[in-house]
Amino acid sequence: MEYKLREQGDILVVFLKGDVDLQFSPALRRVLLDGLGQGRHVAVDLEGVDLIDSSGLACFLEACKVARDTARRFVVCGIGPKVARVIELARLQQILPLADDLDSALAAIGTPPAG
Repeated sequence: MEYKLREQGDILVVFLKGDVDLQFSPALRRVLLDGLGQGRHVAVDLEGVDLIDSSGLACFLEACKVARDTARRFVVCGIGPKVARVIELARLQQILPLADDLDSALAAIGTPPAG
């Protein structure tokens, strides 16, 4: 698993690549919660992710809760079919804020897409 960070105003964009699993989840959790803890909104782009397990979903759920509790926004985007299936099986599509792509995620947060 690899990740890249990009700051766009008060938004931290996290680009993930590889498998989001138990081995990587502690690092992902730290990145997401640090971003939110610094007062940023967070958008996570999963375009490079083929597999996610329950520990990865737990990171997203925790970040979602922290975002709500701190009046921040958290959005997950770029979800491929395999990851979408896991989210659907866990019935999280109505809990996690999801967007089709990064531009849609940024719009949902309230920032125009980068041009």
